[in-house]
Amino acid sequence: MNGLTLDVGQLCTSRERISNACNIPQSTIYRVLKRLEKCQTIVMKPDSHGTVIEVVNYRLFQHGEVNDGQQVDSKWTANGQQVDTERELKKLNKEIKDKSVQSDGLPTSSRYSKEFDSFWDIWPRRRRQNKQAAYRAFQKAKKKIDVPTLMIAVREFSKSNKARGEYCPMPSSWLNSECWLDDREAWNDGKAPIRPKRQQTEAEIAVLIELRSLQAKLTDLRSQGKGMTDEAETIKQRMTEIET
Repeated sequence: MNGLTLDVGQLCTSRERISNACNIPQSTIYRVLKRLEKCQTIVMKPDSHGTVIEVVNYRLFQHGEVNDGQQVDSKWTANGQQVDTERELKKLNKEIKDKSVQSDGLPTSSRYSKEFDSFWDIWPRRRRQNKQAAYRAFQKAKKKIDVPTLMIAVREFSKSNKARGEYCPMPSSWLNSECWLDDREAWNDGKAPIRPKRQQTEAEIAVLIELRSLQAKLTDLRSQGKGMTDEAETIKQRMTEIET
């Protein structure tokens, strides 16, 4: 692997890669790895390519292969720490289950009120972060303003220029600052609200996918020095037809 040799039971990866693959926050990945390392289930070694994670006694438990030098450590790990390791792994499984998220980054289990879920769905998607903090702020806000009035303000804000701009606040910050009391015109800076982009039709999406696929094939042919072949010219002609 780019000059790095991995042994059986080893994996070169990173918290970011694991997070993307498992849909779990990087902070949770870090805690899980540290706890696995603490109970001597894995060993982590930093490397220029990432982090090399080695499963302790992988050969023993997966293949039954172990040399004499490993026997003492293996027996101690398998017997002396078996109970502690199993208990630790149960905790990790529960933590991962509790932290498992959907594609939008929210917990799969609904632990929030319907009122808050409605608020969350209205808030600009790209700023739907730290849901627990937002829920706590929402509960506090309910003591200061009735929910229907709050929801009207949230809907107006979500359609404003500020909500669609670069400096859209986090939902918890907006609630804690009582921004429902703000001047509504200030949310748009004196300008008309930005209209949402038109959703692409299925036909337009299909054309875009085909165009990207053709571009990838053409790039591949050029990298092989075949940019002037009949196949490449056919692809160029098709791309021209699509664009026009």
